[in-house]
Amino acid sequence: MRDAVINEGISLEIALQVITSNPAQVLKLSQKDNLKPGCDADIVLLNQET
Repeated sequence: MRDAVINEGISLEIALQVITSNPAQVLKLSQKDNLKPGCDADIVLLNQET
């Protein structure tokens, strides 16, 4: 993801969606597709500068 954002100019928001909510929706993992009440909270913290 770092390379996509830094080297390819893809926005962080789009890169995150591509590797998180899109696969969850395709795999029908409804408890994993968004951060909202009742869903699993798998969170990754990123440093925007690195």
